[in-house]
Amino acid sequence: MGAHISRLGQVWVEGEVLSAKLYGQMYFISFRDLENEIGIEVVAGTSVVDKLPEPLDKGSKVLLHVSTEWWTKRGEVKFRVREIRPLGLGELLVRIEMLRNALREEGLFDPERKKPLPFLPRKVGLITGRDTDALKDVVVNARRRWPATHFEIREIPLQQPDTPLLTINALNELQAIAEVDVIVIARGGGSFADLLPWSDEGLAREVAKAYKPIVSAIGHEADRPILDDVADVRASTPTDAASKIVPSLEEERALFDRNAGYLKSHRIDWLASENRHLELVQTALTTKSPKALLQNRLVEVKGISREITLKVKHRIEKQVVELSSRKNSLAALSPFNVLARGYSVLYDENNNVIKSTKDVSVGQNFKAQVSDGTIEAERKK
Repeated sequence: MGAHISRLGQVWVEGEVLSAKLYGQMYFISFRDLENEIGIEVVAGTSVVDKLPEPLDKGSKVLLHVSTEWWTKRGEVKFRVREIRPLGLGELLVRIEMLRNALREEGLFDPERKKPLPFLPRKVGLITGRDTDALKDVVVNARRRWPATHFEIREIPLQQPDTPLLTINALNELQAIAEVDVIVIARGGGSFADLLPWSDEGLAREVAKAYKPIVSAIGHEADRPILDDVADVRASTPTDAASKIVPSLEEERALFDRNAGYLKSHRIDWLASENRHLELVQTALTTKSPKALLQNRLVEVKGISREITLKVKHRIEKQVVELSSRKNSLAALSPFNVLARGYSVLYDENNNVIKSTKDVSVGQNFKAQVSDGTIEAERKK
């Protein structure tokens, strides 16, 4: 149940103190709503009540910033006071909200006009109080994150009437330094009255028109000063501002190591891929080079030459066989072979073949062709 009740949030309540009794470190305050005449009991720690400029007496008109709590032992819901303000400050709250709305209408809060912070500033401009916790929180935590962080510091009074003007002068001085890449205005919390300088209209307009990025680190959740709205970046505390203005050396080293490992792995994979590609190219060039093409053609020519030689040889052998066969056939049909067997051929004087005895007259000369020559003869009968 306590968890659900604590999530009800915090509210400002205006009313009158009926009584305030101290028990140990806790004040039990009877409180009456001025409009509805409703009385409630609230509790406040001594650290809250002791901040008041005057004692919390009966009849005091105040603003209470309260949240709900569940007291398990008593089984009760209690209202815990986080801050107490004299009622006269309510008018200031109204004026601040009216100014906030007016500046918002002018566009001074628009995200589009916000300037980005540099990744690693050459110098950090810091406007804060002299030897304050805010100064130490920003400087120490920034250098813890990035040891080589350099600061240009302007110390000013934080709770004087001229604090806004002094802040503007310090802001202009830091903007004139070329190496200053970002400016932090740090306060580190405080009461409502302590934070009034950071809602000054003149200061808000100077911060809005600054050409270097401004970080507001006033550090108060309940009373958000106007400086938080016009600054380029709002930090919840000075320590938070330190984490925003410089990177973490350890985180950057870890990121570098991760990226280096990725690049190494990627490089190895890329080289392996390129080697495979080179091998393919070399193979392709080897097979398509003029020398390789010439060698391939020579192999083809030799193969064709052997094939032609075999075909010609086969053709000649075939022709030789065929010629021999025809030669034998012609030899068988040749008349000289017949003559060689003892036959002869007779020719008359006009070289006409004598086929009959009638072709030669008695006393007429004729020739006899035998196998080894010609014999001349004469018919006697």
